[in-house]
Amino acid sequence: MLTSQIPEFLFQLQHLEHLLLSINYLTGTIPMNVGNGTEILRLYLDNNQLSGRIPPFIGNCSKLMKLFLDDNQLHGVLPESLNNLRSVVYLGISNNRLEGKIPLLGSVRCKSLYYLDLSFNKFSGGIPSSLGNYSGLTEFYAVNSNLFDSMPTSLGLLGGLSVLHLPENQLSGRIPSEIGNWKSLRELSLNNNQLEGEIPSELGMLSHLQDLRLFSNHLTGEIPLSIWKIPSLMCVVVYDNNLSGELPLELTELKQLKNISLFNNQFSGVIPQNLGINSSLVMLDVSYNYFTGNIPPNLCFGRQLEKLVMALNQLQGGIPLDLGRCTTLIRLCLDENNLTGPLPDFTNNCSLTYMDISENNISGAIPSSLGNCTNLTDVNLSHNNF
Repeated sequence: MLTSQIPEFLFQLQHLEHLLLSINYLTGTIPMNVGNGTEILRLYLDNNQLSGRIPPFIGNCSKLMKLFLDDNQLHGVLPESLNNLRSVVYLGISNNRLEGKIPLLGSVRCKSLYYLDLSFNKFSGGIPSSLGNYSGLTEFYAVNSNLFDSMPTSLGLLGGLSVLHLPENQLSGRIPSEIGNWKSLRELSLNNNQLEGEIPSELGMLSHLQDLRLFSNHLTGEIPLSIWKIPSLMCVVVYDNNLSGELPLELTELKQLKNISLFNNQFSGVIPQNLGINSSLVMLDVSYNYFTGNIPPNLCFGRQLEKLVMALNQLQGGIPLDLGRCTTLIRLCLDENNLTGPLPDFTNNCSLTYMDISENNISGAIPSSLGNCTNLTDVNLSHNNF
């Protein structure tokens, strides 16, 4: 591991094209003569202990294609000269102490940017509308970056975007319907913000969407039916909102679906009884809603279910026998419903560590097969009819 400061002479090497100093203990500041490295294509200074400001002269490195300054202790504002890096493809400055407004990114001279990570900094203000000028941008991350205001509609111009992660900010207003223009989008994370209004139906046009995370906002209305028709959908995490409505039968046809987390909303109606037959669910959490009817009998059909949480609803009927045979199930929470009948028998290779079926109307004897669940640390069967 290198422990010195970055020597200035490195940027006086006239033919230097690649300077890779990642994952060391380099200290001090980025040399002010960094702009002399006009032939540098790759500059990796990430994962060090660099401090100070990013020199504005870095914009003179006109051939720079990859610049990584992540995981340091850099502070101050982002220099607007970054817009001069007309060849840059990858730009990572996450996990520093940068502050101030994000400059008017999106220079007409900077069309090649493919990857941008501004995460874990202390910026102020909103996302610049000029960001929409980065027509080649494919991945944009600004996690926990202190961003606020509404999302600019100009983001809809980023037609090639495949990943957008903007969680843990203070973004407000509505989710722009223009997001539906991102035909290549695979991951959309807007969780832990202050977004409000309804989820735009245009999100159903994202035919390649796999991961949708909108939890911990102030969203209202129903999840548009068009979203439940996206065949590539794997993860829908929208808990801690004010969403309502019933779950459509269409979600039972999603063969890639792994994770459904809807807890602490106002959903109602019967959970589609074929859920689980066409997919290999890993987690289903619908607790703290108003669901009625029976628990779907085939939730563990794909033999991958690990977490089933359906507490604090109005479910009735018996506990499906298949849950007792589900060897992958680790956490089972069915408390505070209106369930009746006996507990199911549990398989020899049971993986359960936590089970809460309290405050129901379960009756009969506690099955001796529960002893097969040797990993159990918590069992709550109180307030039943045993």
